[in-house]
Amino acid sequence: MRIQVCSAVQNQDFTLIDDYVTGLKALLYLRAVEDLADWDGQSPPTIKHQLGKPVPKLSDLMAKVC
Repeated sequence: MRIQVCSAVQNQDFTLIDDYVTGLKALLYLRAVEDLADWDGQSPPTIKHQLGKPVPKLSDLMAKVC
């Protein structure tokens, strides 16, 4: 963790430390709330709402090459 923080400060600036402190305060606050004791910190998955591009199967691609 220490190396990641040092690298982040080198790539950005020291205002990054404020972001870390804010995140840590939020985490400590959420851990103190009893109603959220079983929450793992993750948001629920989002429902798929777009079709997106079709992804070809590897076997179909290999059949075209051979």
